[in-house]
Amino acid sequence: MEPSHELRETVVIACAACAETAALFVDHSRIIIGVAAVIILVALGNGVKAGFDAQFSKLATRSPSSGHRRGTGGGEARTSRPGRRVAAGQQQARTSSR
Repeated sequence: MEPSHELRETVVIACAACAETAALFVDHSRIIIGVAAVIILVALGNGVKAGFDAQFSKLATRSPSSGHRRGTGGGEARTSRPGRRVAAGQQQARTSSR
């Protein structure tokens, strides 16, 4: 064989090896990027959930300033003393026993 033919074979083999290495690199990069994306999305979801929980816990601990609470369905009634609440059934029992 002539030296130029050997050089050509060597270059072809080296290029094939580089192509295989590049394909493996791309495959590994896809896997790494996919796993990182899942981790980021889970972290974002947990952060958003924690934010909502914090906001709604503030609303749940608030007490009404005065008057009837909306959305209770009439289950609670005000007493004659401000700031004290009793269930509607207890209020009826008190008024009927008088």
